[in-house]
Amino acid sequence: MLIKYEIRKIIKNPIVWILMLFFLVINILNIEMQVHDYKKDIKLTHQYILNDKIDKEYLNSVVSIYDDFNMQIVKNTKMDLYDYNPSGKYKLFIDNCYKKLEKRVEEIKNDGESTQLTYPGQVYRLHKLLYYNIFKKLLLEMAVVISICTLFLMDYERINNTTGIVYATKKGRTIQKSKMISAMIAGSVINGILMIGTLGYYFANISYKGLWNTSLSSAMAMESRGILKYPFITYAKMSYAKYLLFTICYATVLIILISVLSSAIQLVTNNSYISIIIVVITMLGLLNVLQFSTNTWFDLLISFNLASSWNDCGSWFMENHLFTSFKAYDWISILVQTCIVSILFSVAYKRFCRKDYV
Repeated sequence: MLIKYEIRKIIKNPIVWILMLFFLVINILNIEMQVHDYKKDIKLTHQYILNDKIDKEYLNSVVSIYDDFNMQIVKNTKMDLYDYNPSGKYKLFIDNCYKKLEKRVEEIKNDGESTQLTYPGQVYRLHKLLYYNIFKKLLLEMAVVISICTLFLMDYERINNTTGIVYATKKGRTIQKSKMISAMIAGSVINGILMIGTLGYYFANISYKGLWNTSLSSAMAMESRGILKYPFITYAKMSYAKYLLFTICYATVLIILISVLSSAIQLVTNNSYISIIIVVITMLGLLNVLQFSTNTWFDLLISFNLASSWNDCGSWFMENHLFTSFKAYDWISILVQTCIVSILFSVAYKRFCRKDYV
């Protein structure tokens, strides 16, 4: 009953809805600007793909990228490009990761994933558009929405000068846990509407009909990443549909962790304005730390954070950084982050319950 009551507070708050609608309009305008010039062209290409009318000479030239493709060359090129010089067991670890990826490349070629037809990545760059441009911004917007929902509820009593009355009730300070859960539920619903509206508009303009089962590792899907150009090497067979589903689920967990982190900070500061500033500074600080390279295990360990996961949106579940390109990385990362955020919340909550109220 209490959770329903708290959820109702958010639902009745116009600021959250205005913010969500603002983000949705921005996202729609962004998508429209990105696809406006080639809407007709991409529809025609889609028909060519479904009717198997793609130029064979072009297809053979694209698929040939896999003929002499070698992950060791990719690894060495990245090391030279980024001046990355690991040593000892750390270097052996990276070497082993890319040896395993070499087996995955052979699997892609043998299973026919490399020759599957799809939109030409070098022409339309739809993966970059969907995940690096649209979804990455969407993830940031959802983090803002759920943080505001969380801090609004948890700071509600202080703002309305009812803290003393509420803390004196039977529920007492434990009400903050209920508020956090309520914010997660309400924020997730609002974020769900934002996500459906954004992705719905994208897929209304870019049809994937008949392509959902196409492998992301198809040679045709290959896009330039910086100055490098090679296929997306996923750790396991990933169709467009499967990758989108995994991305949405992974993003949902990250957003929940943002909510818990915001709650932990709010329990310490007891001021939503200070809390949101600390959350922003923390994320920016973690992003800046990622810019520095030590050529040691520290690079891998520091990558297990929320800012790093957000920054890698679009590269989850596939070969990416030299030190993160192993199959279990994304799952270990989310597990480590969950443990860290849970510990922070537990410590903050115990401190909050023991603290004298003034």
